[in-house]
Amino acid sequence: MTTRSPSGNDANTIVKEIDIAAPAKVVWKSLTDNHELINWLPFEADVKPGKGGSVKLSWGDPIVEESSIEVWDPDRHLRLKEARPFGVQFEPALAKFTPPRVVDYELKANGNNTTLRLTHSGFAGTPAVPAALQAQQTSLDVAGFAEELSPLGFRNTVAACWDYQLNALGDYCEAHVGQSRVVSWVRQPIQMSFADAWSRISGPGPTGLLHVTSSPAVDPSHKTMFAGGLSPGDRYTFHAATGDTFTGRVLTYTPNKQFGGTVDNLNGILRILLSFTLGRPDVTVWLARYSGPQQKALTAADHQWNQLFSQRWAFQLAKAMV
Repeated sequence: MTTRSPSGNDANTIVKEIDIAAPAKVVWKSLTDNHELINWLPFEADVKPGKGGSVKLSWGDPIVEESSIEVWDPDRHLRLKEARPFGVQFEPALAKFTPPRVVDYELKANGNNTTLRLTHSGFAGTPAVPAALQAQQTSLDVAGFAEELSPLGFRNTVAACWDYQLNALGDYCEAHVGQSRVVSWVRQPIQMSFADAWSRISGPGPTGLLHVTSSPAVDPSHKTMFAGGLSPGDRYTFHAATGDTFTGRVLTYTPNKQFGGTVDNLNGILRILLSFTLGRPDVTVWLARYSGPQQKALTAADHQWNQLFSQRWAFQLAKAMV
């Protein structure tokens, strides 16, 4: 289960494919059912099914996406025309000037497996960010983030997000259907380059937030974020300054930008992302945990653990990013 970037990618269009070991009807339901959507993508979902219907996804205002449904072909094809675009959190000051983009999900069934092809088009119409607006968005040296704030930089940020989200969808369909999800997440503003911030997250030794300790021992076959890079499918183990340990399989990895991986020891999925969100540079740590196969819902203890996780990471990120 790894995303591919087949032909058709350019400055206007993102194309991704992923093979998922689940029937097409499971993948379709995960894309279109309110309850299934909130178990892998947003915090809230409101789908009015059928052609002419709508999809609204929310991670808490103002991070809300809204689309109209142009094609509704169950288990085969879903096309959404954005009214409030995917990635609006990365371009808040420009959203009202941006032409609508289109997202196509095409499903090809192969027995109990599905190939999902995503095409997200319309990025050529993204306006450039005026220099004066860039200066308002961040107190940092604008030149250092010119590429990130450009239309192509925005398109590439959305492409990185799709790498993670499609892998999260695949992980959910293959391993967590029927399980409930609870999410811990922390967002910390930064006053440094993404490269500097990434080094503070992944630097070797105790200075990095994710480092190797002598106990518990790390499986020699596992990799760390600073050990020559990571590739999708690699096994990894991180020991964090917060006291947390994460071990699992890499889903996506882009240095100075993003890490995503399963967390087998916590029955969940971890994401670390550096981005411009709501007009400012920041780092986000996101941990989703699922109830066990025999457990219909997460317990009060699960929710308390997640609250404490957020508190630990909020403290450590604020400390590391000074």
